Amino acid sequence: QFVVGPSITLPIFEGGRLKGTLHLREAQQQEAAIVYKHTVLQAWREVDDALVVYDAEQRRRDRLKTVVSLNQRALSIAWQRYKAGAVDFLDVLNVQKQLLDAQSNLEQSKADADANLITLCKVLGGGWESTYARQDSLP
Repeated sequence: QFVVGPSITLPIFEGGRLKGTLHLREAQQQEAAIVYKHTVLQAWREVDDALVVYDAEQRRRDRLKTVVSLNQRALSIAWQRYKAGAVDFLDVLNVQKQLLDAQSNLEQSKADADANLITLCKVLGGGWESTYARQDSLP
């Protein structure tokens, strides 16, 4: 059996199946675009939230540094007043407790700021590898 000439097949009698498939593909593309936009907006919201939290903690830490500095000065004055006999030692201890509380709050704020920075890096996509991950990937 010999065939001479090109062979062409056209789907002439498909009964609208091709149009239906085309509409289905267009709907799938629209759905994918909506999912993509939602994902991008969600990521943007996470970045924005992380930036706001990080910035707020930075400002809190700056205020706490000022509080610690003022409490250090107050303790120095309390010691001077105690040595001069103007106040009793309980007043010195109260000022010292306030200083220790402020220092504790400052250290907690520093830890929170570091944790917030890590969260910010994560929502931005990371960008770092641990030492162990690099060593494991070596042959």
